[in-house]
Amino acid sequence: MITEEQNELIESAAEMLYGMIHARYILTCNRLNSIFIKYNKYDFGRCPKVYCRGQPC
Repeated sequence: MITEEQNELIESAAEMLYGMIHARYILTCNRLNSIFIKYNKYDFGRCPKVYCRGQPC
């Protein structure tokens, strides 16, 4: 049986592990290139601020 405190600790560790795996995946050369292409195609949207003049996000 897992206590509530242990469950919170497990969930916190799982979130941290997921973030680390995601960051490592994003930082591979192929993935950085694909994100750069998406950025240039405005796949992530445009900045809504007036002074940004629709720059990609």
